[in-house]
Amino acid sequence: MGGDQRQRRQFVSDATEGMAVDAVVELVQAAASTSGQTISHSLVRMLSKLAVHAGDGDTRARDEADGALRDQVQRLISDWKIDDPNPDGYRVALEKMSRVDRPAPPAEGTLPCEPERLVEMGIEIEVLGEPVWRSLDTLASRDDLSPLLDVLEHAPEGWVREALWRHVATIARLQQQLEREPVSMVVVERLVARMRLAAAEPILDALELADDRLAPAFVDVLAGLGSEIAPLLVERIRGVRWAVQRQFLLILGKVGVIPEGFPAQDFLRHGDSAVRREAVRLLLKFPDSREGAIIMGLSDSDERIVRLAIGSAMTSCPREAATILLARADDDALSADLRALEIRALASFESDATLAFLLRHTVTRTAFLRRRVLAPASKFMLAALAGLSAHWHDHPEAIPVLALADQSSDPEIRDAALRRTIAP
Repeated sequence: MGGDQRQRRQFVSDATEGMAVDAVVELVQAAASTSGQTISHSLVRMLSKLAVHAGDGDTRARDEADGALRDQVQRLISDWKIDDPNPDGYRVALEKMSRVDRPAPPAEGTLPCEPERLVEMGIEIEVLGEPVWRSLDTLASRDDLSPLLDVLEHAPEGWVREALWRHVATIARLQQQLEREPVSMVVVERLVARMRLAAAEPILDALELADDRLAPAFVDVLAGLGSEIAPLLVERIRGVRWAVQRQFLLILGKVGVIPEGFPAQDFLRHGDSAVRREAVRLLLKFPDSREGAIIMGLSDSDERIVRLAIGSAMTSCPREAATILLARADDDALSADLRALEIRALASFESDATLAFLLRHTVTRTAFLRRRVLAPASKFMLAALAGLSAHWHDHPEAIPVLALADQSSDPEIRDAALRRTIAP
């Protein structure tokens, strides 16, 4: 056709009426290129699809597609005026998009969205597929397990929640948390609350290595497991250092159990006073071992242990302990405070010797008329008077002494005479 645009347009128009549809599409594109025209990319795709339907569709589809294609081409060449039918903004955007580097594919094992969201979706629809398990492991591998534990604790009761908990609350997971620095006791406590006795061994291992800062927290966690922890403590107590032995005895005291066959009395003779002190505390809690613990405690060289024994004897002093207290009450080598406590503890043992001892320390006789008067106020006198008031207030020998104390001008004496119970 040369450079005659009118002749080219007429040729394409005539060819559109008689040539095959796929040839028509190619002819339109060639004419556009020769004429310096640009066809919309969308229009080219549409014409190509019409050509496919015109050739491969059923009878009705072929006829409609064939007619539509030829009609579109006729309309195109009859009004072919603009150089580029694609809007400038759209063309520029396409060019930029074509130059953008293709994003790197995600690393193997990564998830297309937040793992928390996937876990929550799995819980909601009750489907635990591979993405949910991978998300769960991703959350469990983080330093802070709190967000994951929040999701599980707020999940509705059911098999999904239990399955996820079994996957998260494991010994290996607990050990990972215990090895972190610093240890998050909040997370540890939440895992132990779920695992219960299954968590005991890792926590016991951690307690054996713990410093003074963490040890009390581990003791509380183990005590929270209840009496079931006691047999595990007994199995280990002989093979751990003395500081841990003390912690084990403390836990037994907190759970209130001495396992059958466990010779707790042996620790009353331990070389370390802290272990002996904890053994005394433990044994004082039980009627069968209380008397022996008081007697051993009174004879201990550590004053804190002696005070524990005296405190326990305040309300009910055993006979043998009373004998020890009578012998020690006038021992000037003991501190005045300790002797006063021993007098108050001795007062709870009912015997003539006890009453005579208390009266001897509370009253005296005047040289003139040999009349009974109160002894001068002292720590020992006040302790003996408080003992009379608490345990002997209705005894004929004690009544006149307490009456004298009630009339005293000394407020400390009046206060001691009004006591009816003695606190440890």
